[in-house]
Amino acid sequence: MSVRFTPPDNNVPSALPIVRTPANGDLRCVVLSKRWVWAPTHWDGKRTVICDDSPTCEMCHKQSQLWKGFAVVRPLNGSAKSILSITDNVEPALASALSGGKDACGLICRFYRLGKQRNAPLACQVLGRKEGETPLDPLSTVRQIERIFRTTIDTFLLCNSPSAALSRPEIRLKRIP
Repeated sequence: MSVRFTPPDNNVPSALPIVRTPANGDLRCVVLSKRWVWAPTHWDGKRTVICDDSPTCEMCHKQSQLWKGFAVVRPLNGSAKSILSITDNVEPALASALSGGKDACGLICRFYRLGKQRNAPLACQVLGRKEGETPLDPLSTVRQIERIFRTTIDTFLLCNSPSAALSRPEIRLKRIP
């Protein structure tokens, strides 16, 4: 993966807000993205940053990468779109709902924390599927992520499972300059 710390495409006027699963509650939402966009990340002590996934990544020498998935979601009873970030430990719950080649769009999910701490491990329960949602192109999700992290990601993973993406290199898409 190659990351250039240059301004992203300005055709996306503003980034969607990031929604976070609260420590003492849950987040119920409908997934609008067809695919999760997975990227290796690090915690720099203040915020999540995208890893450049290179042998010279300074953060990789200090800590291991954490794969995070990003998708556009909306509340169950609303239309305001936002970006939800998940960790790969919720993948099994999501993967069970995506068998048979179904995409993620329309999944109704409940995300919650396995503890009272703000950064307690994330868990997910798939509650069903809402038919008739308009699926968002994965590249529009990538553009939103680039705006949020103020970087351009040259190579990224578009899939509903990071383990599947890492074992199937054809899922890795390279941006053409």
